[in-house]
Amino acid sequence: MKRVGLCAASVPFACAISARTIAFDTTRVSAASIALAPDERTLVFTLLGHLFRLPATGGAAQQLTFGPYYDSEPGFSPDGARVAFTSDRDGSEGNIFVLTLEDGEIVQLTHDAHAGAPVWSPDGRSIAYLRYESWTHQAPTPSVVVRASVNDHQCEPITAPAKRITSLFYLPGGRLAWSVLEGDDSAFVTRIEAIDAQGSVSTVRTIPGSISRVRASSDGAGLYCDRTTHGSWFIETAEDLLFVPMTGPERQVTPVTALPPFAVSTSAKHIYMGQTGRLWSVLLPSGVGQPLPLRAREA
Repeated sequence: MKRVGLCAASVPFACAISARTIAFDTTRVSAASIALAPDERTLVFTLLGHLFRLPATGGAAQQLTFGPYYDSEPGFSPDGARVAFTSDRDGSEGNIFVLTLEDGEIVQLTHDAHAGAPVWSPDGRSIAYLRYESWTHQAPTPSVVVRASVNDHQCEPITAPAKRITSLFYLPGGRLAWSVLEGDDSAFVTRIEAIDAQGSVSTVRTIPGSISRVRASSDGAGLYCDRTTHGSWFIETAEDLLFVPMTGPERQVTPVTALPPFAVSTSAKHIYMGQTGRLWSVLLPSGVGQPLPLRAREA
């Protein structure tokens, strides 16, 4: 039997494929990553692989990145002028880029095979991120913590060997910290580690369950965490957003239907997150959530 390809001479129109851009309006989001500006007035979130800017009270969103790329994990610089994010726009599995909000300039910071989870240092001079191993059967993918200079783009590994690190963040005192997942499907435990100025790593807190994202409260009292508790055969039994004090029992902030990337206001009055196709503002400490009005045009 003769096989005929789509681009055979007998079917010339099959190769006449042209690409076009489709723009549409939406009031919904899907699996949104979200970041809050230091002045708490502006959000940057992801929609279908692009970054958008939105007033923290909701309203009309402005698209910030374009093109056939997947942009995610935004994070504001301490002065609110720039946004670090992860993108595959260089053809990699992901690298760290920096967007200047005033003029829209995008600069590539890292040149790894696969990098992600960028977080700014308090002084704005460097960005810590995760450098992932190229392949592994473990989830999340083992990685090492790396610090990149924003000025000269020099990269310095901070940890070794690779661990199952799920989140990077800074503690109020300026120490870089991260969450490490340990155990198996039936008994996950997350260990919070931090490094001091002398390079010494210590354990800050141990939390039962699988923690995928951690944010420190601005007053140093504790950590906001999204947690999944698993049963056997990796069956999820519970999901919630927690406040874990440095000492004492944890408490639930609000239940969630999926583990969302989230942002905590410096004033500790709100948590912002994407959930059930909407962007939400969750009032602290009550945990009461309100959907943010959103109008966005994806192009």
